[in-house]
Amino acid sequence: QLSLFERIDVEHSLKRSILAAACAVGVVSTFGAPIGGVLFSIEVTATWHMVEDIWKAYVGAAGAVIAFSVYRDTELVSHIPPTHLDYQPRASWLYLVYLAVGIVQGFFSAFIVKLVGVLVKAFKTKKLLKPLHRRFV
Repeated sequence: QLSLFERIDVEHSLKRSILAAACAVGVVSTFGAPIGGVLFSIEVTATWHMVEDIWKAYVGAAGAVIAFSVYRDTELVSHIPPTHLDYQPRASWLYLVYLAVGIVQGFFSAFIVKLVGVLVKAFKTKKLLKPLHRRFV
């Protein structure tokens, strides 16, 4: 192990910050989307993401974009095939289908949430859900 990185191994919050920045840099390096990389790192690390990690992810993403643009024309970066997507106009009736599917899914999700709430309330009144501190002791 390198003594330079011992602090990262000891401090878990620093390790998490570096993981968030590494997620952002990985997405930037793969897809070339700096803002998408930062948003992806926030999404992936959402359970413990700290606000102070956002600027680290932005700096890492910007550094990856700059490094890639500098080394793009050299042999250090492997050949990247050009991507050309032709715009295919969609039929306007498909948008109505997408809207209908979204509305149905929204009502179904609301029903599931309501059902789970009713079941939890029923289990609590019948003492089927015990508090966690009693269940594991």
